Amino acid sequence: LRGMCGPGPVEAHVSKRLMHLRNATAYVYERHHQDGRVLEMRGNPIPGGGFVTSFSDITEYRRTEQALREVNETLEYRVQQRTAELSTAKAEAERANSAKSRFLAAISHDVFQPLNAAQLFTHTLSHQLAGHKGPLETVENVYSSLRSVESLLGGLLDMSKLEAGGLQPVREPFALAELLDSLTLEYGAMAREKNLTLTCVNTRLWVNSDRQLLRRIVQNFLANAVRYTEHGRILLGCRRRGDKVCIQVVDTGPGIRPQEHQRIFEEFQQLGRGNRATEGLGLGLAIAKGIAGLLDYPLEVRSSPGAGAMFGIEVPLTKAVVGQVPVPAAANREIHLRVLCIEDDPAVLKAQTGL
Repeated sequence: LRGMCGPGPVEAHVSKRLMHLRNATAYVYERHHQDGRVLEMRGNPIPGGGFVTSFSDITEYRRTEQALREVNETLEYRVQQRTAELSTAKAEAERANSAKSRFLAAISHDVFQPLNAAQLFTHTLSHQLAGHKGPLETVENVYSSLRSVESLLGGLLDMSKLEAGGLQPVREPFALAELLDSLTLEYGAMAREKNLTLTCVNTRLWVNSDRQLLRRIVQNFLANAVRYTEHGRILLGCRRRGDKVCIQVVDTGPGIRPQEHQRIFEEFQQLGRGNRATEGLGLGLAIAKGIAGLLDYPLEVRSSPGAGAMFGIEVPLTKAVVGQVPVPAAANREIHLRVLCIEDDPAVLKAQTGL
């Protein structure tokens, strides 16, 4: 055993072990030899007197332990490095989102403002050219094109806001009739231009939702119904289902094949219903799906070729607010009002004075 107990005089090692024997105390020592071997010496007292010492070669155990320690240290370094990279990427993503938000705000104001002015000017010009069929038709085509551009930009803007998380629901109770009546007025004129009949079924139900976001969804349903229906009618109404109501838009258009019901809710998808070229980018239903997901409302579609289509969204009902009565939309009444307009764009202000 010479050399296994470590450096120092033999007498010192003997004295140390005699002390353990007298005190009956256990001990554990490790000796690392120059050739790389590691020996463990473990001493334990024996009940009733005596002492036993065992010698174990734990070289492989210590090598494995060291290898694991090095792996852990390497892993910790890699985790720290990856965490730093992710933090940098997160900061860059936040800066990009901030820049995107500023861009969207600029688009909303700086692009739509002159576009609105152009629409106002063409609308005024169409009144001035009443009776002049040729020039009037040209102006109406310009107005239609401007309206299409506004719709396309609006769709892209809505999709960008959804992706950037820029839409936050503000839920409140309101009468469903107010929403349906205003949409009927808005899309009734478009339907009449195509000799379509748009009918709204009255309701006294109240819902608890974000008024503007819900309106945007139903707008997309109605816009598609008017766009793709060549003849017949469009029905806007709702069906009560327990504590929920399904707002539905039904048309007599060409219909959609069942295998395409999921695809139509994807971005930039147009199925060419009616086998004709259609305006738009194919974002309407994708936007509706995104907003519905934000509100946590299920969407519905039922359609087959030649049988028209039904699009719906299920919304939670709420009790009517006492003292609030839905104000019916004025369909055929002309009300003369004095309007105060505050506008910082001279072009828009000048265009409004011509209305």
